[in-house]
Amino acid sequence: TKNGEVLFSLHSDKVLNAYKFISSEEPKIPLRKDVNYEYINESGIELFPELEFRRAYGFNENRSVNINLNWEYEVINEKGDYIFGKEFQELAQHYSEGLLYATKMNGETGYVDYMGNFTIKIPTKKHEENNIIATNFYKGRAIINSANNGICIIDKNGTILEKEIKVSWFYDFCEDFSLVVFEDGSYNFLTLKGEFLSPKNFSFAKNFCNGYAIVTINGKDGLLNKEGILFFL
Repeated sequence: TKNGEVLFSLHSDKVLNAYKFISSEEPKIPLRKDVNYEYINESGIELFPELEFRRAYGFNENRSVNINLNWEYEVINEKGDYIFGKEFQELAQHYSEGLLYATKMNGETGYVDYMGNFTIKIPTKKHEENNIIATNFYKGRAIINSANNGICIIDKNGTILEKEIKVSWFYDFCEDFSLVVFEDGSYNFLTLKGEFLSPKNFSFAKNFCNGYAIVTINGKDGLLNKEGILFFL
């Protein structure tokens, strides 16, 4: 725990690899045993003993995205019941605001609801070698690499709010900002309105945490606040 107390110990001759809890309200841990994954709870008790996965990404919003032993996607609920997944060739790792980015076998792309039905259908594409196609939703906004409008911000209706944002790489919104990377390798932060936080790019940057982001500019390290003011260390 955060106080250094041990909740439980795992004793096994298997190779174990425990992952973090997604949230304190949904205490289920993906646990790797040898090469496959299972789930345990916060007391170390095995859940869904009949289930075993190649990949297990953890629970969020009472759903978990997994890849089964046949390399097919399986979305399960908190009881371990299969909901959908095998008809998709790609799924995001977890739900956000009731939506999950998905690519169906027939090539349709967009965001699906808890039952696997498309709520937002929008053509997307990969950006060169960049595998990031779409972010999770955050405060009703997500960034996607649209096949027709380039990298853009959409709302939960699928409406494009800001299009052709000239960046090479983008990450999930964190504390109201998305860390973005330009073709020259420099960094900046994108707001929910599609604006850049700083007038100058950084040679290095990390996501915001507790109101500040660690950045490097002109060889100096500093902290950037949410108003775009830089404090050098």
